[in-house]
Amino acid sequence: EDTIIDCYSTVSVEGTTDYIGGLVGKNWRGAISRCFSTGDVSGECAVAVGGMAGMNAGITGMTEIIDCYSTGSVTGYRGVGGFVGVNGGYDLDETRYDGTINNSYSTGRVSGVSDVGGLVGDPNFGCVTSSFWDVLTSQQWTSAGGSGKTTSEMKTQETFTSATWDFVGETGNGTEDIWTIDQGEDYPRFVWDVVRGFAGCEVDFGDYCLLADYWADEDCESSGDCGGVDVDFSGRIDFTDLRALAKYWLSGF
Repeated sequence: EDTIIDCYSTVSVEGTTDYIGGLVGKNWRGAISRCFSTGDVSGECAVAVGGMAGMNAGITGMTEIIDCYSTGSVTGYRGVGGFVGVNGGYDLDETRYDGTINNSYSTGRVSGVSDVGGLVGDPNFGCVTSSFWDVLTSQQWTSAGGSGKTTSEMKTQETFTSATWDFVGETGNGTEDIWTIDQGEDYPRFVWDVVRGFAGCEVDFGDYCLLADYWADEDCESSGDCGGVDVDFSGRIDFTDLRALAKYWLSGF
């Protein structure tokens, strides 16, 4: 019943037993939110292998992965998914356990012997909503949950905002400003991850000065990358970027 929030893993993971994931092996009655994994995950003889978690299972409403993504390749034997290998399940006395996946995506190549899915492998006893996988990079056209999209669609903000994802610069899906995207160039990223790249691991006066250097620049993209402080990739440094800096002021990652 633990919570993991605003975390990431970039290392490759290899195992020989079941339940192998890029961030966690088994999310059992826990919650994972605003996290990502970019490392490759492999378990050639393993069951339940996923880019984010090998298994996501527990009591309904208590076991969930929300606003997360994984990009590494995933290789396993059975129950293999680009994001989660097995979502939900049954224990020895036939008690059913659900799992929730919401507002999440995966892009890595997925391969296995059986029960393989672009986002979620079989079986899926839980609930998967507003979540996607890249059918081209994953080389998988089916999944036990989620919606498959082309690479172009996965790099388009409307794909996600139409599914009620909360992006910086829009208020129709909320005001938390969880996601941002370099339209047509990259997949969605977390605002906190972009802010983390300003000038160091902690948001401080160094970041503020960097943002001030580009303040009100109408087209800073033409002269570079806006110093890395253009949070919404709009090509202009304005109050949207300042608000993001203030939200994570003195936060370390």
